[in-house]
Amino acid sequence: MLMNEDFFKNRPQELCKMCGMCCKLATTAVSYEQLQREAEEGLQSAIDFLSIFHKYESYEEAYKVNPKHVENVTKTMKEVHGEDFLPEFYYCNYVNSDNTCGIYEKRPKVCKRAPASPWMIMAPECGYNDWLKEQRAKHMKYVIDLKEIVTILKDYPFDYFVKSKGKTAGQLIEEYQKIIDSYKRYGSDNW
Repeated sequence: MLMNEDFFKNRPQELCKMCGMCCKLATTAVSYEQLQREAEEGLQSAIDFLSIFHKYESYEEAYKVNPKHVENVTKTMKEVHGEDFLPEFYYCNYVNSDNTCGIYEKRPKVCKRAPASPWMIMAPECGYNDWLKEQRAKHMKYVIDLKEIVTILKDYPFDYFVKSKGKTAGQLIEEYQKIIDSYKRYGSDNW
């Protein structure tokens, strides 16, 4: 259940209400400077993002676009990154006045994949919000289930062979723990 191509394939496109907020108020989990470094290092997602999105000159400028969304993003990101964190917002040069995409057929992967994770913070008017909430619940249950399996596996010797999985208890614990750890940025320590 990792966030993979199935997440994107199964995303119901018909939920998009064409509000344009994902184009007019994009944000990332990293700073603009970090994005620039990642692009210089050849990270394609950073290159794509910076090729179409431009940073607002100020927080206040982004706030004027959709105050409620900016406040929600800011609150959520401060919970993750600390009270001093102020998110940076970006806008796309290619979004038309009717919220359609001026380069839709040639848009980069970063656009095709939005929303890219169940934990994306979408604008209040976004049609994906309820679906994303359902997806978060599914991922949380998956991680909780894995934690329970790891707890059970720890009762066995690490070299105990689990025939149905073709691996030892120790290998499975390591594999499952990596998956669990990949969700830490979403608060999995508290699930």
